[in-house]
Amino acid sequence: MEEKLFPIYRFEAKWNQEDYKNNGTSWHVMFKEEPTEEKLNSILEDYKKVCFEKYKNVTDFNSKYEFVENESWCLTWFNHYTFNLFEDDLEVERSFRQFIRRKKDFNLKNGHRETENIEGNKNPWYCFMGAEDTWRWNICRCEHCQKAGKITIDH
Repeated sequence: MEEKLFPIYRFEAKWNQEDYKNNGTSWHVMFKEEPTEEKLNSILEDYKKVCFEKYKNVTDFNSKYEFVENESWCLTWFNHYTFNLFEDDLEVERSFRQFIRRKKDFNLKNGHRETENIEGNKNPWYCFMGAEDTWRWNICRCEHCQKAGKITIDH
């Protein structure tokens, strides 16, 4: 099965609040097809609403999005997800192994070690958050993942 690649975008929000200056967050979202500018902006607007509801006296709120790459797996906090296009867990693992190999090669090409950033090297580097350790992998097909049409590998 040929790897299917999907557009991945990075979203970022920064703000000040009464008790904490220079607060911020960022996250990646993978889409089944290229999203419209309207869709991308609606994600930022939704987060802005959450931010203003969750934190006190938010000021200087700024947000943006940027295209990252077309890839088969998307990084979140200590896991990766993709869309559920697989027959079985062996296909899932094969796909994830291929992804990890591509990212290790990416790091090497940019003058880093396979899974380690070289301090002072300004070239891009991919952080695995433990994904390079196969013993950490736990394929999740929970109700939440199934409802979203995704498969997650926790690591």
